[in-house]
Amino acid sequence: MENEMNMPVIYTGPNIFDFGLQKFQVFSGGLPLYVERAIEKIPEIKQLIVPVSELENMRAKIAKSETREARIFYNVQKAAEKLKRK
Repeated sequence: MENEMNMPVIYTGPNIFDFGLQKFQVFSGGLPLYVERAIEKIPEIKQLIVPVSELENMRAKIAKSETREARIFYNVQKAAEKLKRK
């Protein structure tokens, strides 16, 4: 787990400016508190944070509407819009 904490990761989800999340934002040394709080509100966000080495693979999966990753991306986007309207 410690190795995982130090590995740079990248957020591949939609921009959610209310949570301070920007597509392709890179984090190293763990996730900042604002990202952890965003994950508390929308748990699926965590599934869109992958090792930087997985970026191209993840982008390809998100681009295909029938994939699990594309559904997660869409669900996160919809959940963020719903929270924003509250």
